[in-house]
Amino acid sequence: NFNGRWPSKSYVVITSKLEADSFDLTVAVKNVGDEDLPVGVGWHPYFAFPSGQREQVKLKIPAKKMAVVNNYDDVFPTGKLIPMKGAYAFNADGGKALEKNFLDDCFVDLNKDASGSVTAEIIDPAAKYGLKIIGLSPEISAFQAYAPPDKQFVAFEPQFNWGDPFGKEWKGRNTGMVTLKPGQSVTYSVQLKVFIP
Repeated sequence: NFNGRWPSKSYVVITSKLEADSFDLTVAVKNVGDEDLPVGVGWHPYFAFPSGQREQVKLKIPAKKMAVVNNYDDVFPTGKLIPMKGAYAFNADGGKALEKNFLDDCFVDLNKDASGSVTAEIIDPAAKYGLKIIGLSPEISAFQAYAPPDKQFVAFEPQFNWGDPFGKEWKGRNTGMVTLKPGQSVTYSVQLKVFIP
């Protein structure tokens, strides 16, 4: 309970599994206390570009909107959501190349399949390499992408919640936090799967 700084108590089990062409990460959280427990689970993996040619690497993000931030130094959300267009049109068919654009953005309003899962992709055409990031948990409501233009990686983060989920800028909007009653559990599950684009 972070020395009394967080409501209730949680029991967390983290498991991972590595296969020849995939990696699975699961975080199971149970409220073992006697108060409601707010839960936001995310993962901050960095993915290198095998070709070393960042500008041609494509991201495919199955979202309809992105959260506007105050600036890229603080990266505090303003509460405004905008359509993914222009430099941020990563929801286009086949994805969109990073080019020279800086990213540290949260993409929301995800397009999910019938089971509630969502799949984003990193595609490095020059290396004939692709990676699917499959958010299996229906509670996943955002993908954060961090990609500085002078680096050969992207941090691609499937997460339950949006940035600053309890901030007044959201004006009571659902920002993806999960509230567990005593005895309730939630599972965060993500699979990475390699493919040839």
